[in-house]
Amino acid sequence: MAAEDGWYRDASGGGYLMTYRDQYVVLSGRGYLRVDYQLGHDGRRGPMVMPTWTGLRGRIFHVASGCGHRMDDAVPGEPAGTTWMGSPEAGFMELPEGAQQMWQCEYFYLDGQVTLANHERGSDYNLVVHPVTHADITADVNRAPGSAPDVVRHGLVRDTGDDSAPVPQYLTRDRPVDPVTEVPQQTRVGPE
Repeated sequence: MAAEDGWYRDASGGGYLMTYRDQYVVLSGRGYLRVDYQLGHDGRRGPMVMPTWTGLRGRIFHVASGCGHRMDDAVPGEPAGTTWMGSPEAGFMELPEGAQQMWQCEYFYLDGQVTLANHERGSDYNLVVHPVTHADITADVNRAPGSAPDVVRHGLVRDTGDDSAPVPQYLTRDRPVDPVTEVPQQTRVGPE
């Protein structure tokens, strides 16, 4: 897996960090990748504009969700009502109607090329993209609840083992001028 171009800087662990609106990375190759959601606890809360996947050549599948919790799970040891999406005191990030609730880490399999972009508006968030192995994903989704402070549930395997596995939301083969308004939430990508 390689990052060919884009606005990014190296993050710890060999990943690519996107912290600002419209930063992107062009990913190419064949293999697994992990996208970490970092939701700003000190930043803006409110409606979240979701990241987009554009210019797909080849194929991509959403194979698993992990890192021990969904972002709307209760945070252990924090005041009642506190989740990784926010708190009653600070407010919450709000997903668009129909958007899939993200986990801390989402896993994908790419065979080709795609551009992932952060469209931070309304709520502050970062994306970190790392290449990973199948063994890394398996180890993560099998971590037992309570094995670490932030692990409150087992991961979710989405991979069907064939081409019927789900694809990410907000994905297109097109290269739109304005991905925020032009990329549909529900993805239908046929063969090239």
